[in-house]
Amino acid sequence: MVQKRKSSFSFKGKTSARAARDKKEGTSYGYLSLPKDVSVFSPEPGSSVKLDIIPYVVTTDMHPDKNERDGVALKGDPWYRYPYWRHTGLGSSGADSCVCLSTIKKKCPICEYRAKRIKQGAEKEETDALKASRRVLYNVIPIGHDKFEKKLHIFDISYFNFQNLLDDELRENDDNSVFPNLVGGLTLKTRFASKTIADSKPFSQASRIDFLEREKDYNESILDKVVNLDEILQIESYKQLQAKLFEMDLEGLEEGGDLEDIEEEENTPRRKGKKIKEEEPEEEEEDVDNEEEEDDEEEDEPRHKSKSKPSTKKRPVKEEEEDEDEDDDDDEEEEEPPRRKKPLDRKTDKKKKSKCPYGHTFGEDHDEFDDCGDCEVWDDCLEEKEG
Repeated sequence: MVQKRKSSFSFKGKTSARAARDKKEGTSYGYLSLPKDVSVFSPEPGSSVKLDIIPYVVTTDMHPDKNERDGVALKGDPWYRYPYWRHTGLGSSGADSCVCLSTIKKKCPICEYRAKRIKQGAEKEETDALKASRRVLYNVIPIGHDKFEKKLHIFDISYFNFQNLLDDELRENDDNSVFPNLVGGLTLKTRFASKTIADSKPFSQASRIDFLEREKDYNESILDKVVNLDEILQIESYKQLQAKLFEMDLEGLEEGGDLEDIEEEENTPRRKGKKIKEEEPEEEEEDVDNEEEEDDEEEDEPRHKSKSKPSTKKRPVKEEEEDEDEDDDDDEEEEEPPRRKKPLDRKTDKKKKSKCPYGHTFGEDHDEFDDCGDCEVWDDCLEEKEG
């Protein structure tokens, strides 16, 4: 039986509170969570548009562009963009995507698994599919556009399809660097060429940017209306990305768990998606394990040291005969090279891999240059920088 409520019940304050929450929760575009009244701006291939890029106030100490030396993207200061990394092609349908945890300087299970598969000699097609792509978010106002209103939109685009050209223009003429200013800023008249990759549908790539004087300046009050770019990305946890990568239930996965433990379960009924390629022969697996142990497990060093201790202890032992001392020394000299050979070879291999193919500083200049996006040692460089 339904219990009757008092006739004096009032909706005052309740409906308006729910409306406020609706506006705040807004809509979701995959990994983007936007306010209800904000849409995504998508330039058509082969079009020419005018855009005003509006800054927002940074609210995090972990902004990807943060640089205290140059005073860039510091908490409490205005900044005009939010760069991030994205994984696509996940799930059995290949339609899932997610934000790479390296965006917020955390370990990403997908990047770790890709690095592991590269070391195991997996095909480039497989490892390329797991590679994160670099993208950038902006608050923009389209000017004089037929399809998009002259109001705030979110512009989400590949770094190489817009920011790459913008960076080139800014390096050539520093006077244009004031384009995001609310007062005295510039409008970006951008021509987007139509590009395709293999059999993909056409996509937009900026081919020319002209900097024009704005029709009018913006009032500082617009900073209260722009979208906080620090908060609109739906960033999943390490555990959630593990489950998405291997298409497994979250139950039983541990935060920051070992990828090897997960791979052992890949053929169980809980594994729903496409199978991971079989591991390489045992000899190659041992090499991979050795390299991983050197990077990830600190316990290995004490083990290696304990093996070498007996030989170091034998050296100071004195024998009664000088000839025997010489024999012992000769034996030690003969035994030491085999023990040292493997570590030396592995360090040499690691040094070779540590060299940046483009001449930048490995482990320090990660993702600071245009050619970083295509670098074969991108993952190793990130690991070195974070380590």
